[in-house]
Amino acid sequence: MRVALVGSGPEQVALEAEARRLGTSQYVSFAGYRSDARRLMSAFDVYVNCSNYEGVSLTILEAMAAGLPVVATRVGGNAEVVSIAKPASSFLAGRRRRSRTRSGR
Repeated sequence: MRVALVGSGPEQVALEAEARRLGTSQYVSFAGYRSDARRLMSAFDVYVNCSNYEGVSLTILEAMAAGLPVVATRVGGNAEVVSIAKPASSFLAGRRRRSRTRSGR
């Protein structure tokens, strides 16, 4: 298995160090920011979006348009976007936040 991480951010250096520490560097490609990221999707088997914060992810829509199964965190508009996909091809990760209610008992 190979993993390609496309994009950059404050955790990139730490992720690269962790891959080296775990001895998995040969399986992980850190592509950084790519203006042609949409074109790269044709080489992928699955798209994972692990954002902690998100509005409506255009990259999820692009991955779905490319016919990729999607795994996405349950933040922002991801649930709505993923819900329009075929049920067997896209999944949400993370817990739903349950509202807390007080009972008078």
